[in-house]
Amino acid sequence: MERVDRITGPELTARKIDQAQPAGHRGYMLANAHIGSGLEHIATLRHLFVEYGVTPRVPWTLLRSVYEAGFWSTWILEPRDGAARRLRGLRAEVRGMRERREFYRVLPVRSGGA
Repeated sequence: MERVDRITGPELTARKIDQAQPAGHRGYMLANAHIGSGLEHIATLRHLFVEYGVTPRVPWTLLRSVYEAGFWSTWILEPRDGAARRLRGLRAEVRGMRERREFYRVLPVRSGGA
């Protein structure tokens, strides 16, 4: 136990401990995906401003996506307790699966292509 108390730096991190537990990697994967999505929306927003200019609606819906991505990443990783982070990661994953299922349920099905 003394050795664990003396460990500093990258050897022992909350992320390493979480990822060694069941479902521990899920929250970090989701947070990373949300952060990546937010960065893509920021890049798109910059491109829109440079190439097209400001419009009444589009830039602000892109900003909403950035906010939501940041919110979900923060919500998943915020707890100091690893079990709470893992639980939030699983809850976010289940929520995403439900949203995708609902999206495909209401998506109109067309035969013969478009």
